[in-house]
Amino acid sequence: MGAHAGSCAGLDAVRRDRRCGGARRGAPPPAPPIPAPRPPAVRPGQRQRGRGRAAVIALASCAALGLGTGMMAPGSPAAAASRCDHVAKDNRPELREGDRDDAVAQVQCLIDTRSGAPGELPDNGVFDAATADAVRWVQKCNTLEPSGVTDAATWKVLYRAKKGCGKKAEQAVDTG
Repeated sequence: MGAHAGSCAGLDAVRRDRRCGGARRGAPPPAPPIPAPRPPAVRPGQRQRGRGRAAVIALASCAALGLGTGMMAPGSPAAAASRCDHVAKDNRPELREGDRDDAVAQVQCLIDTRSGAPGELPDNGVFDAATADAVRWVQKCNTLEPSGVTDAATWKVLYRAKKGCGKKAEQAVDTG
């Protein structure tokens, strides 16, 4: 061992390990190098998977609670709110027959989805006679003056429709 050990003594650690049979006796073997993490290979047009455990948990929680789009009951107020997005909720101009605007489409959508008004209005943004009649119906149903003009009070009741308003208005129409 003396001659063999002597010839390895002058070499650096890497060469000594290669020529002289590994690391010194009693020393633990060197740890292998840790490779740097690689990003997942994603081909063009392919979606990346595995965005993290937190994202999966959040998505599963929202699905379980029914908070995702399209997961609500069609007639629920939350479903209606998500569908009426023609204008911002604070955009409430005074509208009347003959007006054409995205705000008119918002009124039509709110009447269709929240008020319980009979019939169905297209969300076309044209304030026609049918829209004016529907606005009057909503106003009467909510004890407002049935003018057919969407003023501040009418906008307020469109966004906060009363439950059972449809039955009350039908009774008023039948008796009046």
